[in-house]
Amino acid sequence: MAKTRPKADRAPAPPPAPPAAAKSSGTVSGGDVGAFEDAYLAYVRTLQETQGELASRLQEEQQSLLTQLAEPQGELQKAWSEAEQGYAQTVRELSGQSEGAEAKWREAYTGSVQAVQQAHAEAQQRMAQLHQDFTQTQQQVWEEAQRRHEEALRDYVRALKAAWEQVDPDSFDLRLVAPIGQSMIAVAMPAGGHPGA
Repeated sequence: MAKTRPKADRAPAPPPAPPAAAKSSGTVSGGDVGAFEDAYLAYVRTLQETQGELASRLQEEQQSLLTQLAEPQGELQKAWSEAEQGYAQTVRELSGQSEGAEAKWREAYTGSVQAVQQAHAEAQQRMAQLHQDFTQTQQQVWEEAQRRHEEALRDYVRALKAAWEQVDPDSFDLRLVAPIGQSMIAVAMPAGGHPGA
């Protein structure tokens, strides 16, 4: 039995908007908190764009799946109709005949049943392949979401590193430690579902 794979809709959700206290205010000098806020907002924006793009791709793939599934279903219905019409035609042709008619009826019936069974098997095989292809696409989207989330996190860490390097510990407004920390926690919470986190 195939192993159940995680779905793309389980990709990490963007964290909430940065705490109001983390935004620049009249008490902030030298743009101390601006770089931290920019890093947070860039991270959120990247996740939102990623989710929007991948959700759109999945929606298109789902619509394509439904369209393609209609094809083998239609072929099966066509085969059933043709087999039924063929058998009915044979019965009409044999009507009134006595010699060998029963054997020919049986042969026609067996042939129609086999034709439907073969069409059904082919339709089932085709639909199973379509579902398998869609499942693989879902897995690819999930992996892409994870890759982009990881890169967004790394970009955020790089931005934090650069922001802290700009801080002068002697003049830094210590009241900003809490709101900056809140933004970092907001990022860390959804990152808990990230591989290796």
